[in-house]
Amino acid sequence: LTAMYQRILMLMLFALLVSAVLAVLLSLLMAKRFSEPLHEITTVVQDMAGGNLKRRISPNQGIDELRLLAGAYNDMAENIEQGVSDLNEVKNRLEAVLNNTVNGILMVDAEGKISYANPAALVLLGMQADIIGHNKTEVIKNYAILETIDQVKSELKPVRNELMLHHLGGKTVEINIVPILNAARTNQGVLVVLNDISELKKLEQVRKDFVANVSHELKTPVAAISGFAETLLDEEGENPATVMEFSRIIYDEAQRLTSLINGLLELSRLEAEKAEVNILSVDIDKVLRSTLMLAQRQPNSQKVTLEYIPAASQPVIASDADLIVQVISNLLDNAIKYSPSGGTAQLQLEDYEKMVRINVIDTGIGIPAQELPRIFERFYRVDKARSRKTGGSGLGLAIVKHLVEQLGGQVTVESKLGEGSVFSVILPKA
Repeated sequence: LTAMYQRILMLMLFALLVSAVLAVLLSLLMAKRFSEPLHEITTVVQDMAGGNLKRRISPNQGIDELRLLAGAYNDMAENIEQGVSDLNEVKNRLEAVLNNTVNGILMVDAEGKISYANPAALVLLGMQADIIGHNKTEVIKNYAILETIDQVKSELKPVRNELMLHHLGGKTVEINIVPILNAARTNQGVLVVLNDISELKKLEQVRKDFVANVSHELKTPVAAISGFAETLLDEEGENPATVMEFSRIIYDEAQRLTSLINGLLELSRLEAEKAEVNILSVDIDKVLRSTLMLAQRQPNSQKVTLEYIPAASQPVIASDADLIVQVISNLLDNAIKYSPSGGTAQLQLEDYEKMVRINVIDTGIGIPAQELPRIFERFYRVDKARSRKTGGSGLGLAIVKHLVEQLGGQVTVESKLGEGSVFSVILPKA
């Protein structure tokens, strides 16, 4: 009996041992089945945290819950990758706009340090490219801008103003400074937008000058015509000599007024639309000689000596002969008007490989250096009293500039006060 109990006990112990071994093996198998997917999930999540949004978890997981987890993660990764891609696209577009806009954009954080500045802002304020993180007082040299930034930070209200930046040659800049507020309406810094309106101011001044000049130019002949006509009415034919003289003055002033109006109409037409250009082969030497002959027939051309200096060759260009005649006639007319009696006006042709240069050289009153940039403006005249006496309206050079541009060329001038001027018209051969 004892032997039988011992045998049964041994069998039970063996069964327990076998069961324990099987349990261990089964546990290891189950642990491996869980750990491998979990290890893969952990590795992929770590890669994603490191910035690799392309990694995905294999969906072939043995356990339903892990398959659901893998699918959810992959969907989340897809959404995050798409969101980051969209954000990068928006960021690239915004950077392209900010880097290429003509407006200067500057951001100053709550601590007064520069957090962003686009290239236009660096140019407008004359700053270096490595200003990010520097205090605004270190890089912005204009006290008015600094004062306005502090005002916006304290009042939390936008400010718009116009400033003259003397350290950049007197540029006029429009500044718009607005506070940057979060949801709690606490100050996070300011945004500074700068717009260079120097050219706009110049155009505005030109417009004002034009209105003033044209009003004055029209007023003078109209007043003369009215005054002399009124005097003629009072004469009632009693003094024929006076009637004849005043009638001549009225006629001259009416002609001047007609010339002024025609010049304005011509200039307006040239500015509104392109002139009709008839491009043909032009013997430029022949055209200049005929233009000089026309100038010699003017009543006041006898007071100066007109000369022609031809080129060594006889160039032929593709251009419009009629427009060239109009341009050179205007320049010769000015050379004759503003040269003293006994002076010289020369018409010179220079031939180059791809273009020709036509110089109109006079020994007239010359032009002050500071006024040279304005001579092609409408109604510009160096000596207003003398120009009015000679019948000049100040429109000729403006018309010349437009016509030369229609021909694809350019006009330049060099002058010394009291010594004369050289107007050069450069025309392409092709």
